[in-house]
Amino acid sequence: LKQRAGVNDFLDLGLRVKNLFSDSIIVDKRYEKAIESILKELLFSVVVDNPEDAFSAIKTFAKKGDIRALAISINSREKTFPEIPKSEKVFGSASSLVTCNNELKDCISQFLGGVGIVEDIDIAYSSWLSGPQNITWVTLNGEIIYPNGSFECGSSKLDTTGILERKRKCEELKLEINNNETSLSESVANFERVSMELSSSEQELKVAIENKRQLEIKLISIEERVHSKLRVALTEFSGKVLSIQSELNRLRESIDKSRFRKESCLSDIEEINNKRKETQESIESFEEQSKNLEIENQKIIQSEIEQDKYLTDIQIQNEELGKQVRGLRIKSDEISAKIANVSETKTTLQVKKDTMASQVLEKHGVNVQMKIDEFREELSSYRDKTEKLDDLNNRFLKLGEVNHLAAQEYDEVNEEFSFLKEQREDLDQSILNLKDTIEKLNKTTKTKFIDAFEQVQKHFEDIFGRLFSGGEAKLFMLEPEKPLESGVDIEVRPPGKRPSNIMLLSAGEKALTAISLLFSVFSVRPSPFCLLDEVDATLDDANVIRFREVLGELEDKSQFIVITHNKKTMSFASQLYGITQREKGVSEVVSVQLNRKEPEKVEESVRGN
Repeated sequence: LKQRAGVNDFLDLGLRVKNLFSDSIIVDKRYEKAIESILKELLFSVVVDNPEDAFSAIKTFAKKGDIRALAISINSREKTFPEIPKSEKVFGSASSLVTCNNELKDCISQFLGGVGIVEDIDIAYSSWLSGPQNITWVTLNGEIIYPNGSFECGSSKLDTTGILERKRKCEELKLEINNNETSLSESVANFERVSMELSSSEQELKVAIENKRQLEIKLISIEERVHSKLRVALTEFSGKVLSIQSELNRLRESIDKSRFRKESCLSDIEEINNKRKETQESIESFEEQSKNLEIENQKIIQSEIEQDKYLTDIQIQNEELGKQVRGLRIKSDEISAKIANVSETKTTLQVKKDTMASQVLEKHGVNVQMKIDEFREELSSYRDKTEKLDDLNNRFLKLGEVNHLAAQEYDEVNEEFSFLKEQREDLDQSILNLKDTIEKLNKTTKTKFIDAFEQVQKHFEDIFGRLFSGGEAKLFMLEPEKPLESGVDIEVRPPGKRPSNIMLLSAGEKALTAISLLFSVFSVRPSPFCLLDEVDATLDDANVIRFREVLGELEDKSQFIVITHNKKTMSFASQLYGITQREKGVSEVVSVQLNRKEPEKVEESVRGN
């Protein structure tokens, strides 16, 4: 085969070269086969400015004899073709379906202007029979009917099939590479940003943990101090409550309405005492009780205000009654004097009445009995007033003495209540602060846990695939909406098997899955050392080799102590410790330092021993 001349070969001749013909045109994916079939080897042609350059190049390459050169000139002879009518299955001239720059339009028209593209060979044949003359018909699958009646299908010895498709795919791959590079840059930037945020979050977590510890200490101190104050306050308050209760009992005997209100106050005070005692049992119940206390306290305050008002009304009534009693006493004295005078006068008049009655009756014939009845009615009126006065005196005596120290005692109780209310508000604020701190800690812990869980999941998938030489593994939370309380489950699919739960695996598969999970955790959060007790007991030699390869990648982060009977695992160790009995009943520890650079020799040595 002769070597095909490329763009560089034309450039070496000092010619002005545009590009390869296939790189200068853009063809829709649907018409690629049709264009490739009609252009064939011309797709490898080199595009030059004019026919002179093309002629010069071909002449030069012809002398060499070992190079095949194809050249297309932009400026070529004009050639006209009949118009190809379009229909549903006739897509028109091939030149109209090819995209290129303005310089190549005339050139494309010369090569493809006389080519019509149709859907299939039947449409091509009917178009050749009834369509314009001198038109070459090409199907979407690449079959060709030439104007002279010759037919062509299939590929030639020079395979140009797929060159436009490969060119299109190359362009798509370039675009995808550019997009991937952009995405990679963004991912790297995001990774760096997340790394910085993670470092900052870890520092914030340390500060938050320290703050939490300080707050817990402070909370314990506050609880002890508050409990002590509450006990003292409740003791003092209980004594005062007893005093108030005694006073209320005394008032209850004299004032019916005050009795019921005082009983309500005592009931409220007892309820408050019960609520305050319950706060010592739990902070959560204290919060709910404090709300009830607030309502009850408002009732007490309102009741005490009403009681004060009622006492004031009683004092006013007492003063008014005193005035009335004093007035009535004066009237009573006056009436008593009048009654005495009247009694004396009555006796005198009774004597005179009898005398005068007889005299008047004898002398004038007048009946004085009517005058006597009128006087008796007036006397009955005085008696009613006397009875009313006695009733008022009795009511006044029943009121008893007024407690003038009630207002002062109320002020003392109110002051004590205000102190206890301030203490309760301090406790409420402390509870709110603690809840806020706990909420922040839970939020930070949730974020850290989810980040760590996602990292462990990625490492788990990777290590599982390496230990099983394929397959898939998934680590997921049972309750994703509650990550801090959710359980975790594993779903695995070893190579050649369906996805299943870990409990359905064989013993060896379970061991490899458990090792994958353990190593994924160590990859994210390594510990200073790890003890593995016969984890390779159920593994065959191939799995042991993969196990020790993964183990070797983690030994820089953690020190692994492996209890094993497997010689391949022993060959990978840096130090061996064995227990033997050279004498019966006497155990002895034997240690061997191994050369990690030659594990095969170590394994043979271990096998020999």
